[in-house]
Amino acid sequence: MSQQRKSGAHKSKRKYKFKSGSKILRRPVVKKTAGVSDSFIDRGIKDGTFPAPVKLGARAVGWPDFVIYEWLSEREVVS
Repeated sequence: MSQQRKSGAHKSKRKYKFKSGSKILRRPVVKKTAGVSDSFIDRGIKDGTFPAPVKLGARAVGWPDFVIYEWLSEREVVS
């Protein structure tokens, strides 16, 4: 009997065209850079309000740095 693994919110349906010199940011760096929590990221990916990560391996995901910086620049500034 095969055991199915629950697929979480980390399924990337988005393909990015990588820019020269871009880096992959892992979740701890994304959290610190964007100033958001794990739950914010997970909910945003599910809702489509946060960029989906790219799959790096069987159990690893990351975000191209330019995608996170672009997302941050599009956020509304609260004064």
